[in-house]
Amino acid sequence: MADRPSGTLIAAAMRCALARRRALSTNDPRFAAVSAAAIAERVTGVVVPVRQGHDGWWRIGAIVDDLAEGEWAVWVDPRRRRLRLVRTPAPPVEEIAPTPRPDGRYFDGFRRRWVQAGAATPDESESTEPA
Repeated sequence: MADRPSGTLIAAAMRCALARRRALSTNDPRFAAVSAAAIAERVTGVVVPVRQGHDGWWRIGAIVDDLAEGEWAVWVDPRRRRLRLVRTPAPPVEEIAPTPRPDGRYFDGFRRRWVQAGAATPDESESTEPA
């Protein structure tokens, strides 16, 4: 079993991982108009409870990059003093279907109207407030 990474190693690894992700965003032509302060604000790191992986690797944090719309897990091997960023897949977006009333209508929050299921135009016969 490998030794648990120290607090100073975790802090140094997170600083290095953040600097790496911010440098990639700075050099990306899509974000040429974004200032360094805005990149620092939108590319952030979070230290998570340390969890041991395999072969001596420990997960110590996560990098959230709102510019590139991604999240990376930060892994460190304290014996070899190696750092690894692994992209984590985004969770699937779950769409919630509107709850219909007994007569089949539902309140469409985007249009702020009661809509008959399958109708192309909103039903103007009722109030615009949900019941």
